[in-house]
Amino acid sequence: MDKVLSWRNALKKVADLAGWNSHDISLQYFLNAHHAQSKTNGNQPQGTINVEGLFLNTGEVREMHLNPTVFLKMYNLRLPKIYGKYDTGYVWCAVFPHNLVQLDMPNSQVEQLWNGVQDLTNLRSINLSGSVQLTQIPDLSRASNIEVANFGDCKNLLQVPSFQHLEKLSELRLYGCSSLDKFPLLPRNIKWLSLGFTAIEQVHSSEIDSLSSLEHFELNDCIRLKCLPSSIMLKSVTTFNLSGCTKLKKFPEISEPMEYLTMLSLDRIGVKELPSSIENLIKLTRLHLCDCQDLESLPNSIRNLNSLTELLIYFCTKLVYIPQLPSSVRYLDAKCCTSLKMVSSSMTSFERDWYERSCQEQLVFKDCLKLDHEARNNIMVDAQFRILRMAIVSSKYGLESYFDSRSEICWPTDEIPAWFSYQSEGSSLSIEISHDCLSNNFLGVALCTIVDFEDDHSDYYEFCCKSSFITADGRDTMFWQHFWYGNFWYHLPGRDRNIVIMKSNHAFLVHSGSSFIEFLKAKEEEYGINNWHCSTTTSFHFSMLVENGQPAKGIKVKKCGVHFLYAQDAEKFRINVSQNPKSSKFFPLGNV
Repeated sequence: MDKVLSWRNALKKVADLAGWNSHDISLQYFLNAHHAQSKTNGNQPQGTINVEGLFLNTGEVREMHLNPTVFLKMYNLRLPKIYGKYDTGYVWCAVFPHNLVQLDMPNSQVEQLWNGVQDLTNLRSINLSGSVQLTQIPDLSRASNIEVANFGDCKNLLQVPSFQHLEKLSELRLYGCSSLDKFPLLPRNIKWLSLGFTAIEQVHSSEIDSLSSLEHFELNDCIRLKCLPSSIMLKSVTTFNLSGCTKLKKFPEISEPMEYLTMLSLDRIGVKELPSSIENLIKLTRLHLCDCQDLESLPNSIRNLNSLTELLIYFCTKLVYIPQLPSSVRYLDAKCCTSLKMVSSSMTSFERDWYERSCQEQLVFKDCLKLDHEARNNIMVDAQFRILRMAIVSSKYGLESYFDSRSEICWPTDEIPAWFSYQSEGSSLSIEISHDCLSNNFLGVALCTIVDFEDDHSDYYEFCCKSSFITADGRDTMFWQHFWYGNFWYHLPGRDRNIVIMKSNHAFLVHSGSSFIEFLKAKEEEYGINNWHCSTTTSFHFSMLVENGQPAKGIKVKKCGVHFLYAQDAEKFRINVSQNPKSSKFFPLGNV
C-alpha cells in the first residue's frame, strides 16, 4: 500500500508534464519552471526526483534543443524514451547513467553518447537506430547486464567497441551502418546478429567460430564482402542471409552437419558453384539462389537434402545444369535461367516417403528456352508426379489445390504431356463419361493448356476452365468451373523496373480434386443415378483472362488436355496411397 501511495503522490507532482505543449513553450523552460515549483522547505525538488520514466515524441516539434542541465535533478530517471529528431551533442543521460534500464532514442542527431567509462550496471537495452550523426559508441564494458543493442542505420558510425565481455548481450543490430568496415568482437552467447548493408570486407574464423549460441545471422547486401572463412560450423544458426554480397566468389565448406539451419539466402552473390558439403545442411528447408549471375551448376549432393522444400534459382542466367533433387522439394522456381539445358529426373527420389499436408506445388521453367529434349521429358515426368501428389493429399485430407503464382507447374513446350488421356487442338474438348465408373480410387482431374505468347502481352493472367455436363437424354446441363492465376512480371532487387517475361509457347498444368468430386457427387444425388442412363457428355473450355474478366491481351490457348486421376496412377512412382478416397461413380470413356 505504501508503494501505491508513493506512486500516486509522484504522479500528482509530475502531472503537469502531460500537459506540456511544445508549440507554446520550450521543454527546457517548462522543466525548469516545474523544478522550481516543486521545491520543499528543505530546498529539495520533489517532482523531478520522483520522475522515473520520460516518454517524449518530438515528431511534430519544429525545433528541439535539449540541454543536459534540464535533467540534473531527475535523480531517479530510469526509462527515457525520446522519439523523433532532436539536436544535442552529448546524450544528457550521462548525468545519471547508473539508473538507466532502457535508453530509446531512435532517429536522434546525437554525435556522441558520453565520455569515459560509465556505470551502466542496470542498462538492459539501448536503441539509437537511425542516429545518422553518431560516429562512435563509447566503452560499454560496465554495461554488464545489457541484452539488446540497436545501432541500425547509423550511417556515420565508424567503429564500435568490443562487445566480447557483455555476456548477456543476445541481440546486436548494426544493419545499415554503411561506414562500418570491421567485424565486431562478440560474446559467445549472442543469438541475433544483424550486419547487413555494412562495409565489412572479410570475416575470419576467429571472429565467428566461438559463437555457439548464434541463431540468426545477417550479412546481406555487404557489397564489399569478399572473403568468408574457408569452412564454417555455426551449430545453432537457423537463418543465414548473405544475399546481395555480389563480390563473394566462394561459399565456405560446411565442415560438420548443421542441425538447425533451415533458411539459407544466397540471392545475388558472386559464386559459380556451391560446395558438395552443402549436404551437411541436414535440416535445410529453404535455399534461395535467385539472380546469381555467375552460378553455373548445383552440386549433385543436393539430392541428399531430404528436408529441402523450397529451391528458388530464378534469373540465374549462366546456370546450365540442375541435378536430381530430393522429393521433398515442393517449390522449384527456375524461371529465366536462359542458359539452362539439362534437368535431371528425380524419379529415384520420388520413391521415398513424403508426409506433408500441402496441395501446393511449384515447378516453374518459364523462358528456359534452351532446355534439351531429355530435360523437357524429365520435367514432364516430374510434373506428373507433382500432380499426383497434390491429388493424393487433396483426397486424403479433404483439401483443395489452391492455385496462384505460388502454386504453378509450367515449362516451355508445344506439346501436351503424353500421359494426358484426352487432348485437343484449340481451347475446348469433349469427353463421354459413364454412370458406373467413378471408382473408389478417383482422385480428381488434371488440366493442361499450351499457351502462345505474343511480344506484347498482359503481365497478369487468370486461367479459367469451364466444364458443362449434358445428360444422355439431353434434359439438363450442369456447369462447373475452376480458376487459377499468377503473373508474368517480376521485380528483382537492384533493378529499376519490373521484368516482363514469356516469349514462347508454354505448358501450364493444374489439378482440381475435392471441388470437382464434390460437384459430381452433388449432381448424382440431385438427379439420381438412374437418370444418368448410359453416359454423360462433358465438355471443357479453357480461356485466359485478365483482372476484370476480359480476354487477356496477346495470350492464346493453342491446345488443351484433360486427364482423370486414380490411385493406380501412383503405382508407377511406387507411391503408397494409404487412404480411402471418396467414392464416386463416373469414369472417362473416350473422346467424342
